[in-house]
Amino acid sequence: MTVRVKINLKGLNELMTSKPVQDLVEERARKIQEAAGPNFEVVSRPHRWVARAFVQPANSTGAAEEAREKKLTGALSAGR
Repeated sequence: MTVRVKINLKGLNELMTSKPVQDLVEERARKIQEAAGPNFEVVSRPHRWVARAFVQPANSTGAAEEAREKKLTGALSAGR
């Protein structure tokens, strides 16, 4: 028996770019940022097809902390 699945791409794109999904992605990014420290910031840049946010160093101190101590890398598990 063969099962055929047809994905409704328009509906999927609407879901993945919806406000609740974007809010969830931003909330997880904020948790990572809080765990990493004050020298990191959340950047929210929704994409055409998917909700998106990321954490990056906010200044040179944050970049140095990531390079020396891997603070941002270590904080990734806080986003779970």
